[in-house]
Amino acid sequence: MHKVSVVSRGQALGVTIQLPLKDRYLTSKSELLARMAAAMGGRAAEEIIFGTSPPRKQDIRVRDNIARQMVCEFGMSDGSDS
Repeated sequence: MHKVSVVSRGQALGVTIQLPLKDRYLTSKSELLARMAAAMGGRAAEEIIFGTSPPRKQDIRVRDNIARQMVCEFGMSDGSDS
């Protein structure tokens, strides 16, 4: 992580900024899974503290993009047909 803020910015109640990877093809599966978990961390924290959480479109978009890259670009599917 490069920067984390809990200060409201527009509709976002906080933000986590990660620096872009220089060579994303050398990223491990565990690192990508950790990035997906980090993207959903704010929502999980709100569920624990407040018992509810509003939809976080950007966090879900980040998680979905990572998952799509893992399968489509990096060939990391768990399918047994390979």
